[in-house]
Amino acid sequence: MTVTVNGTNATKVELHEPLFGAWMADVEADTQADITGQVTLSIEGVDFIGTVFRGGIESGHWEGRIIAGAAGLGTALTAKQYISVNVRGLLTDIATATGETLDTTNSDAAALTRVVPKWHRMVGTAGAAVRMLLREIGHGYRVSRAGEIVVGTDTFPEVTLGDEVVTETKPALGIRIIAPLTPGVRPGTTYDGERVSYVVTRATAGGLRQELWRV
Repeated sequence: MTVTVNGTNATKVELHEPLFGAWMADVEADTQADITGQVTLSIEGVDFIGTVFRGGIESGHWEGRIIAGAAGLGTALTAKQYISVNVRGLLTDIATATGETLDTTNSDAAALTRVVPKWHRMVGTAGAAVRMLLREIGHGYRVSRAGEIVVGTDTFPEVTLGDEVVTETKPALGIRIIAPLTPGVRPGTTYDGERVSYVVTRATAGGLRQELWRV
């Protein structure tokens, strides 16, 4: 199994991907050099672009938390009033203030061009502002594996891996754990007829596992 952070071997990864919002990963890497700034976490060839939120050297190796994109959705923003601005303009303003990037290619075009006659951005975090805005127009968002904000409504396409093994099921909790070759299941997809709302991907010396939470 090949797992790296900025090209350095990662010995342990626990990656949480929600249906809405930003993913985050706790990582241990086989290095005594500090890792900072924007990074690429690669799990069996699948890349996750994020930013080190905090990290440091512990017991001869690096440990840190990586948050999707620029890790800027926790940034505190001041209140601001907007008159007759489309959703793309509102989100771009938030992204510019936080270092984030809006994915205009994969976002819902109709959602981005929708004009909001009047919107008051309240004091709070950037993530709260994005959620509030998109809730008003009936859409959701997440920070993609590529580290960009994607706006839209999930369609839950079926994912067929063909190489995974189901290792455990927890029907009462709506959880299924699989052992795939790559982290092929993500939130907003359907696996074996069940819609997936949350994915925990763990990469350790024991192999790769994905914990799938049903909607």
